[in-house]
Amino acid sequence: MKRKIRGWILVLCSLSGSVYADGPGSLIVQYENALRQQSSAKLEAVLSEKLSVEVTLLMADEDPVTVSLSRDEFLQQQRALWLFSTEHAFEFSRPVVKQVSQESGRQRWEVTLEQQERYALFRSTLKRDNQITLVVEQHDDVQRIFAMNVVTRE
Repeated sequence: MKRKIRGWILVLCSLSGSVYADGPGSLIVQYENALRQQSSAKLEAVLSEKLSVEVTLLMADEDPVTVSLSRDEFLQQQRALWLFSTEHAFEFSRPVVKQVSQESGRQRWEVTLEQQERYALFRSTLKRDNQITLVVEQHDDVQRIFAMNVVTRE
C-alpha cells in the first residue's frame, strides 16, 4: 500500500514539474536576451500589443513619482536609452513564477524579479535597482507580457 502511495506521489510530482516547465520561463529568457542584445524586434516579439507599463520612481529626498506608459511609449524609452547610453549593464535575479489563473485555454502568471542596472548617460553614471512584476498571459499556446509594474530606486 505504501509503495502505491509513493508511486502516486511521484507521478503527481512529475506532473506538477511539467506544468512549471510549460510556464513563462522561456519567455522571460527571451525578454532578458532582447534587453541584453538591445534588439527592438526581439523585445516587441515578447510584448503584447495591449501592454501597459507602470513605473514608480523612488528618489531619496522626493516623493515617489508614478508614470504609466503604453507599449509604444515603453519601446520608445528603451530605444532612447540604448541609443544615448554607454556602458549599459544589468543583472537579473532568478524569476519567481506564480500561476494566478487558468481558464478555457488561457493561462496567466505573475513573474517577479529584480534587476540591477548601471549605465552612463550624458557624462553621468547612473545605477538603478528595479523590482519588476510581469503579468504573462498565454492564449492559444502563445505567451506575451501583458503588464509590467516596475519600482525603481536610484
